[in-house]
Amino acid sequence: MKRFFILFLFSILSYSTLLADNGPGYKIRVKLENYASNELIIGFHYGEKQYVKDTALLGADGFFTFEADTLFPAGVYLLVLKPDNNFIQILLDDKNQQFTVTTDVKDSVNKMKVKGSPDNEIFYEYLGYLNRQRPIADTLRAQLSRAKGNMADSTRLANKILDIDKAVKKAQQDLIVKNPNTMAAKIVKAAIEPEVPDFKGEEKDVAKKKFYWLRNHFFDNIDIADPAMLRSPVLHGKIDYFITKLTPQHPDSVNAALDFLFRNLQGKHNNENYKYYLIHYLNFYAKSNIVGFDACYVHIANEYYCRGQAAWTKKEDLEKICDNARRLAPILIGRIAPNITVMDRNNQPHALWDVDADYTVLFFWATDCGHCKKAAPHMVEFAKKYKDRGVKVFAVCTGVVTTKEDSNTPEKVNDACWKSIEEKEFSDDLFFNLYDPYIRSKYKTLYDVQTTPQVFILGRNHEILMKRIGAEQLGEVMEQVMKFQEEKKNGVPHSPTGQGSLKKPTPMEKKPVASAVSKEDHAKEMLRKLNAYKVGTTTVADFWADGWNFSDPQSGKIGITGFIQSAKNKTFFLGVNDYSMLSKDELRKILESGDFQERSMKQVYESGGNASSDQAVDQYRMDFENGVLVSIMLTK
Repeated sequence: MKRFFILFLFSILSYSTLLADNGPGYKIRVKLENYASNELIIGFHYGEKQYVKDTALLGADGFFTFEADTLFPAGVYLLVLKPDNNFIQILLDDKNQQFTVTTDVKDSVNKMKVKGSPDNEIFYEYLGYLNRQRPIADTLRAQLSRAKGNMADSTRLANKILDIDKAVKKAQQDLIVKNPNTMAAKIVKAAIEPEVPDFKGEEKDVAKKKFYWLRNHFFDNIDIADPAMLRSPVLHGKIDYFITKLTPQHPDSVNAALDFLFRNLQGKHNNENYKYYLIHYLNFYAKSNIVGFDACYVHIANEYYCRGQAAWTKKEDLEKICDNARRLAPILIGRIAPNITVMDRNNQPHALWDVDADYTVLFFWATDCGHCKKAAPHMVEFAKKYKDRGVKVFAVCTGVVTTKEDSNTPEKVNDACWKSIEEKEFSDDLFFNLYDPYIRSKYKTLYDVQTTPQVFILGRNHEILMKRIGAEQLGEVMEQVMKFQEEKKNGVPHSPTGQGSLKKPTPMEKKPVASAVSKEDHAKEMLRKLNAYKVGTTTVADFWADGWNFSDPQSGKIGITGFIQSAKNKTFFLGVNDYSMLSKDELRKILESGDFQERSMKQVYESGGNASSDQAVDQYRMDFENGVLVSIMLTK
C-alpha cells in the first residue's frame, strides 16, 4: 500500500477567494422563468472541480440576488438549478460585477437577456449564434450520411457543412478581435484548438511534423497562468491533455513536460495557477497506480518542494513530502538496487549483489501476513517455472527481534521464519531463504518496506526493472521484462519504465555509423564535428544528423540525475559522468564555465569513448524539438 503524503487544495482555494480587487462589490440579480425552486446557488469552476460560493433566496420582486461588498475573482461562474443541478453559465470579469440576468430555464441561451454586463451580452450572443447553426449542421450531416454512393450530393452537402464551419470560425475571430481583453474573448479563444498547418512529404513524416507542431503550439490560444482561466471549464482539460495524452507516458517525458508547465506558470499572476498545478500533480502522481510513476512524485518533490519553490507549504507538510521523496528515490525503476547483506538459517551472510543471475526477484514477506500466505503458491510456481531461465528468487523473511519481554526473541524469530518457509514450500533449491532479525542491512528503509509482500525484479547489473508487483502477476510481468530486455539488445526503442515499446512519432531517424569504421576513427570524427559546433547555439537537427545520442538517466549505467535547463530553448550543454552526482544548480555552474565542455569532451572522445545509447532516445529528441527539454548531456 502506498503511503505518499498528499496535500489538500482547501488552503489555496480559501486564499484565492481573497484575490479579487476591492471595489463596489458584486450584485448579481437573476430572474428565471419556469423555475420552481425558491433557492438558487452560485458556484464556480476551479481546476478540475466545481465549488459552491453562495446561495440566494427568491425575493418579493421575483429576483434571486447575490450581493456582497467584495468582488468575486474573475472566471466562469455557474447558476446551479435545483433539484437536478443543471446550471447556467455567467462570466465575471475583475471589475464589473453588478448586472441583471433574465432567462427561461427551458431555453436559457436563446431567452437570455443581460443588462449591465457587456461581457455576458457578447458571450450569449455568440452562444445563441452557435445554437442556431448547430441544428442546420446536424441536418446536413444526417443527409450526408444517407447520401453515400451519390458523389454529387455528397460533395454538395460536404461543402455546405464546410461553409458553416468557416462561418463559425469567422464569428469566433470577429468576437476576439472586436472585444479584446474581455472574458468572453478569453474563453472563446481558449476553446479554439490551434490549426495545424499542412506539411509536405511522406505520410509518416507529415504525421510526425503535425504532432510536433501541435505539441509545440498547444497553448497558443490561452494564457495558462491567468487565474481567470483556472476558474473556467477550459484550462484544466487542456493541461491534462497535454500532460497525459500529448506527452508519451514514461517518467522522463512526463517530468520534462511538467517542468515546461511549471516554468510557464511560475512567477505570474500571484502564482495561483502555479500553486494549484504543483499541488495537483504532486497528488496525482502520489495516487498513480502505474508502476514507475512514483518517479514523477519524486521529481516534483525534489525539484520544487524541497528546493524552496513551494513557499506556501507548511513546515510539517514539507518535511513529510521530502521524506517521502528521499525514501522513494533509491528504488525508482532504472536505479541500481541498494545492496543488502542478510543471513541464512545458519546465520551466514549473503549479499544481494552476489547473486549470479540474469534476473533476481527480490521478495520481502512476513510470517504473519495474510497476503503473503496467498502469494506463496504463486511464488513457488513462479520459481519452478523460471529457475532454468536465468531467474533466482532472493526471499527475505521480515521477522524482527524486539526488546519487549516475552516478545520476538532471536529464537522465536528464527523458528517462525524457517517454520513458515517449510509450510510455504519455499525450498532451498527454489529460493535463497534469508532473514535479518536485527535489520542490520536497513532493508526496510532502503526498500521502503512498510507492508508485505513486496516484489522487485532486478537485472543482471542489479538495476531495478520492475517493482510493487502482485505475486499472481509475476509470471506475466517477468515475460514482459524478458521480452523488453531482448528487444532492448536489438535496439528497439522502449519506455525507461520497462512497460513496452513506445508507440510514438520521432522527428528524424538517427544516421547509423558504418560498422567498418573503427571506434577510434569514429571518435576522432565525432570530436572534429564537436569542435565545429558553437556550444549553446547548435541546432538539434544538426546535432542528431551527425549521429550523437543522449544519455539515459534511467538506465542505471549512466548515473545522470537530471537534465539541465538553460535559458533559451535552442541551447544545450555537454557534460560527462564524473559530474553526475552534483545538484542541478551545481552542475549548471560547471557546464556554463566555457572550458568544461571542451576539455571534458576531448578527454572522452580522444580516448575512443562513445556517446551512450539509451532507450528513451526518441522521446528526448521529440521533447527537444518541442522546447520541453532544453538541454542535454552526453556521457561515456
